[in-house]
Amino acid sequence: MQLIRNPDKMANLQKELDEVVGRDRPMTEADIPKLSYLEAVIEETLRLHPTIPLLVPRMNEEQTTQGGYDIPKHSSLFVNVWAFSRDPKLWDETETFMHERFLNVPILSETKEGEKDHPLGDQGNAPETKEIPQSRY
Repeated sequence: MQLIRNPDKMANLQKELDEVVGRDRPMTEADIPKLSYLEAVIEETLRLHPTIPLLVPRMNEEQTTQGGYDIPKHSSLFVNVWAFSRDPKLWDETETFMHERFLNVPILSETKEGEKDHPLGDQGNAPETKEIPQSRY
């Protein structure tokens, strides 16, 4: 939908696909690292239209304080992806499709220890959590 509303961006994406993949063969997994424009379009599309607005509920294993709030042990925690993706403290022009914000920016970068950095900053102080078993109903 976003590319239909932005035909110039669709044309640029088609140009990247033509240059990297061509029209004589299907795209393969080996092409993906070379398609930075496509990656940025996908990331921005998922920012504006998350596949699920709330992540799977989590339960913290210990009492903690986050953002000035006391969170008791075994609380049900919900991450509102939709709200994160529209937070003006994190994003400029939150309602505008701007895939450029993801161009030449590694989404997950490896640390010296080989771990993945989170794009929203250091998650090292987040409380230990586990998935809450889902109801059968």
